[in-house]
Amino acid sequence: MKRFFYGLGPGLLFFLAACSAANSPSDEPTVNQQGPETGLCSNETGEVDIRGQWAVRADLDVEGTQRQDALISLCPDNPQVAGATAWIKLDFQEAPSGSTVNHIATICALDLSVITAGIGTCPADPADFLEIRIALGGALQTYLPTVQIPGKSSIVAKSPNGSLSTDKFEFFGGTQGSDDDSDGKAGVTLDFTTGGDDPAVAGEVYAEFELSPLFRGRIHNSRCIEGSTQVVLDYYVIDRDIELAGTKLDTEVARQNIPTLRVLNSSTFRALRANGEEDHDFDDDSDGNISCEEILQHSSLFQR
Repeated sequence: MKRFFYGLGPGLLFFLAACSAANSPSDEPTVNQQGPETGLCSNETGEVDIRGQWAVRADLDVEGTQRQDALISLCPDNPQVAGATAWIKLDFQEAPSGSTVNHIATICALDLSVITAGIGTCPADPADFLEIRIALGGALQTYLPTVQIPGKSSIVAKSPNGSLSTDKFEFFGGTQGSDDDSDGKAGVTLDFTTGGDDPAVAGEVYAEFELSPLFRGRIHNSRCIEGSTQVVLDYYVIDRDIELAGTKLDTEVARQNIPTLRVLNSSTFRALRANGEEDHDFDDDSDGNISCEEILQHSSLFQR
């Protein structure tokens, strides 16, 4: 049994315990269809050296399914697919063997899905749908980029037929009630709000939290890698301080109203070298280290 979290947009925000249905990526990576034949991700031939600092954008397709007897109804579709984005830094280091490279992964940020819903039944007017969102609490957003996750990647370093396959980058926060984000609450804090001046749902939950991506991709050149990604979004609520229409919800009732989640195999990633030149020089302060802040400041490059 996996316990997942899911955000319901500017209308309600809830947490869930859901069965994990995330599938492993297929052997053939799904390549980002933004035009790898041109621009930053044009195919080039020859051997490549991927050692160095890379910035990664992972575009996730997350399917939410309404639970039976839930107070929250997904509208207008159930199940419903929404997008989420993870930003990651990968530092590829010296290889212990010819086809394996050590890496250090840093998960910089996670922008969670927004889905539309109603309380009870779906409103007749789509304008009345609620957008329900869950977000990392401020303390967790600050803490997450400080965690370095070591691992190994398997590569075939010949472009454009080269390949990359990483270990899973496993981040666990608040396990056994530890206050990893140092905000004085057991677990790590996730924020919920329906938005507006008088939100129907607002509050926080304190949770054991997992965020574990892995990548399988094609090396287009020494500056760009693209492919498919699998990401586990997993949490278990320890405590909560959250209200629905002014009424405090207990932990179990809140869990019962979160949709089940499945990260689809259609999820993709694009990795760009960040310690290069011109468009691949993310090092704005010239200190030799690409920070998460610098990666996010250069996010527009991933749309090319």
